[in-house]
Amino acid sequence: MQASADAGSVNGPTEGNVLSSARSIAIVATIVACACALVAIPVAAFGDDSPTTPAAPVVSEELLEARADVAEANEVAVEDAPPAVGNSCGRTLDVAGIGSTCVTPDDLLRVELQDGSSATIHGLDAPPIGLDAFAPGSQAKVNAAGPSDIACGADGTRRYVLVYARPADVTSRFDAVAPKLREEAYKMSAFLDSESQAVDPRKGKRLPFRCEGAAPTVLHATLPPKLGGGVDFEYVWGGLRALGYDYNSFSSNERYIVYVDAASAAGAAGTAHVFPNDSRPGTENSNNKGGMYAIEYRWEATGAPHWDVLMHEVSHTMGAVVNTAPNTSGGGHCNDGQDVMCYADGGPNSAFSTSTCAQKVLDCGRNDYFNPSPAAGSFLATNWNMASAANLWLQHRAAGDQVAPTAPPSISQTGASNAAVGISWLPGSDDVAVSGYIVRVRDIGGGWRDVATVDRTAASIAGLAATTSYEVGVAARDAAGNVSPITVATVATNAAADVAAPALPAGLRVAKLTLTTATFTWNDTTDNVGVANYEVRLVTTTKRKTRSLRSMGSTPSTSVTVSLRGLKAGSKQVFELVARDDARNVSRARAKVVIVPRDRARPTAPSALTRVAVTSSSATIRWKASTDNVGGSGLKSYVIYRKQGSRWVPLGPAFSPLVTSLRIRGLAPRTSYTLRIHARDRANNLSVASRAIVVRTR
Repeated sequence: MQASADAGSVNGPTEGNVLSSARSIAIVATIVACACALVAIPVAAFGDDSPTTPAAPVVSEELLEARADVAEANEVAVEDAPPAVGNSCGRTLDVAGIGSTCVTPDDLLRVELQDGSSATIHGLDAPPIGLDAFAPGSQAKVNAAGPSDIACGADGTRRYVLVYARPADVTSRFDAVAPKLREEAYKMSAFLDSESQAVDPRKGKRLPFRCEGAAPTVLHATLPPKLGGGVDFEYVWGGLRALGYDYNSFSSNERYIVYVDAASAAGAAGTAHVFPNDSRPGTENSNNKGGMYAIEYRWEATGAPHWDVLMHEVSHTMGAVVNTAPNTSGGGHCNDGQDVMCYADGGPNSAFSTSTCAQKVLDCGRNDYFNPSPAAGSFLATNWNMASAANLWLQHRAAGDQVAPTAPPSISQTGASNAAVGISWLPGSDDVAVSGYIVRVRDIGGGWRDVATVDRTAASIAGLAATTSYEVGVAARDAAGNVSPITVATVATNAAADVAAPALPAGLRVAKLTLTTATFTWNDTTDNVGVANYEVRLVTTTKRKTRSLRSMGSTPSTSVTVSLRGLKAGSKQVFELVARDDARNVSRARAKVVIVPRDRARPTAPSALTRVAVTSSSATIRWKASTDNVGGSGLKSYVIYRKQGSRWVPLGPAFSPLVTSLRIRGLAPRTSYTLRIHARDRANNLSVASRAIVVRTR
């Protein structure tokens, strides 16, 4: 289902949020095909390369009853709800699965929220009964999707937030559902990126998310108890808003993808906001608002999120499909063939045909809502286009290098223990250069998880069960973020623990030395299972010959930059390198002596020294701050000097380098003082003096 957000009133078609007529609402649930939820069938079933449409599956009585419930809820809402009076409802009717509703002057359903705001919707979407095959290339990307297929948005940037929501009287399944919700997020983004590159390889796109580390954050929202029965639209939406979630605002930088762990009161599959009457092509389009919701209910017994249900609802929040599109249904969808957003929704133009596109894509014909490179003068070149740069809720790949590397040709297992496997692979190639490799693992047929990003062609994968087979995958990436297809192989652990240490690393050298850092590089070493990481340690020996070690950093790669801050300039420091495997076996150490560079560069002189104010016993002066040399030891202090005869002597102790004005106390009345200021860095280099000024007390 889709709904359009309305901050307080509905005045008609000019507001840009009308979806369909009341007449069409009554029949939308009875003829919805499968655009809103598709993975009741296992994902593996979508891998058919045949251009023909698969045969319709046997439909259970339970699913047919759920669809009938949705149809009845929509029909009751339209027939029994009272007409709106001006911008408000004369009264409201509580409709199961929809909530408190009325009919607007345009014969839409208007949902009233507790704070007086509202949303206009077209009705509920039922669970699917059909089966469609996705385009093979995009389905392959979905099957291989992992964390690197999404973008992690920084604070203050536009991004989606995953939410697991449940009524307080429903037992939490957060620990089980949250990982699945992340997996479905990876699949959504991989599908969208693949569909974009299928049109224009230079214009890949990803979904941005709020992340913890490299994985999307999943919030746990507890809604008020329902005490049995299903939930409705107002209950979920209003409950999240009451918890502080944003709503319908250009000032909000977050939108929400919500899995509700409770069935819709009418058996609905999902719902989302959309503004289908706003076709303006620029960033001011209402479909760029934050605080929009894409919601999936627990509509099947297994109670798991579905990436294609959520893709449908997320596409609504990005404006699919506006009601002026060439193949619009008039009800927020399209009607021209196999398409994530197309089905017979009961809208005024809903003459739906399945023959236009034989396999499901994102915008059949690339002419209604998603085309990253529309032809000049076409509808999507001059109207709202979900794939255009004006859509602020996608990560649009940067211009420049748009060519992905080739996939690694093959993967080989190099070793195994009872908890880890080692793998190596042949390198991929790129038109510029391969910058690294993404390593993934999954249970056979399960969901992928990223385990490492390395710049070498080998990795160790830990945390596995003994005597178990797994699938591992490796994809090459370049510096522009382009990622190759994934290469997959099957590996297996064994029953024996790993007790052998890696071989001694060779080729340790200092590749770059600055005043504050040292960059070490070395040759990759070997292990019977696989090297997990390398560690560089600082060796300190006391006068009593006691040896201590301090870790300076670890990495799965063959280079690392360590800090030299706090080490005496000019001193000889011993660093050593060890290799470690996943069983925590440590190699012998390779040592390297580094002489810590001296900072011999002076800070710049303080400038623009001026008198600000004087009294009979004090003077206030001000100056512009000094700067230290790039990579230098940093400013340590300022010192004020007074001229006495031919000598300059300090006038008080040194003070903070953060200060750029100072009140000097204890001066004699009616006395002239000639002053200047110096800066000193942490290496004790003294700057050239500022220009001198004369101040006279009163």
